[in-house]
Amino acid sequence: MADIDFQGGFFEFNDGAALRDLSAQVLSIRGLPGVTDLREVTAMSDTTGRRFGYGLQNTQFTGEFKMTDGANEAWAVLRAARVAKATRAWSRGPAGNAATKVKLSGNALVVSMVETGRVNETATFEATFQVDAGVTEGTY
Repeated sequence: MADIDFQGGFFEFNDGAALRDLSAQVLSIRGLPGVTDLREVTAMSDTTGRRFGYGLQNTQFTGEFKMTDGANEAWAVLRAARVAKATRAWSRGPAGNAATKVKLSGNALVVSMVETGRVNETATFEATFQVDAGVTEGTY
């Protein structure tokens, strides 16, 4: 079994007009495919302990990106979505976007953007996304 090199990862986000490939600027993506809330379904007559069932997905994920000054810059694409306060489509391929590779996708709001760069290092920022209506898992 071969390890998956993150350099082969794929991430795209809709800038309001089209999905833009931000893969070259991604340093990390954390939090996908995310959390499904549990709900308690214990009946009053249960004596063996609490029981749980699956509830709704509540997925929030974070990406760390390099700041660049090129076309489709991650900061500009994500800032536009944040300012518009609009859900936008995204897709993520942890092992790339070749046929049969895992694809995670959905719609999300950009809820925060924070500069994270240090002096004399590459300028970076983190963006936090709140997924709307759940993550779809499939393949490219």
